[in-house]
Amino acid sequence: MTESSSPSPESDQLELAFDAIGQRLAGLTAAVDGFAVRQQELHGRDYRPDLENIQQCFQKVRDAMYILADKPGVRLTPEDIARQIEKAGQEWRQVDHAAWGSAQTRLERAAQSIEMMVASALTFRVQRNWIAASAAAALVVGLILGECLHR
Repeated sequence: MTESSSPSPESDQLELAFDAIGQRLAGLTAAVDGFAVRQQELHGRDYRPDLENIQQCFQKVRDAMYILADKPGVRLTPEDIARQIEKAGQEWRQVDHAAWGSAQTRLERAAQSIEMMVASALTFRVQRNWIAASAAAALVVGLILGECLHR
C-alpha cells in the first residue's frame, strides 16, 4: 500500500466532519463561557438598593396593616355589631318608656287637676245655691217675723 498524494474522498468527508464538530464545540464552549461570565456578573452584582427598596415597601405595607388593625370596624364581628344594635335599641326603648311614663303621669295629674277644678266649681255652685236659698229663706222668715212683730 502506497501512499498517494491526493486525498481520498473518505478522508475529505472525515476532515469536514471533524471541522464541523470543532466549530460546534467552539460555539458550545463560547456559550458556556458566556453563561459563566453572566453568572459571575449576577453573583457580583450589588443587590442592596433593590433589597432596601423592597424593605421600604414592606415597611409601608406593615405600617398600613397596623393602622388598619387599630380601626374599630376591623375588630368588630357581626355578633359584636348585633350586640351593639340590641344594646342601643334597649337603651332607646328605656328612654322611650321613661318619656311615655312621664307623659302619662303628667296627663294623669292634669286630669286630676281638671277634675278638682270641676268638683270645686260644682261645690261652689252648690254652696252658692245653698247661700241663695238660705238668704231667700231668711228674707222670707224676716218678712214674716217683721209682719208679725209689726202687727
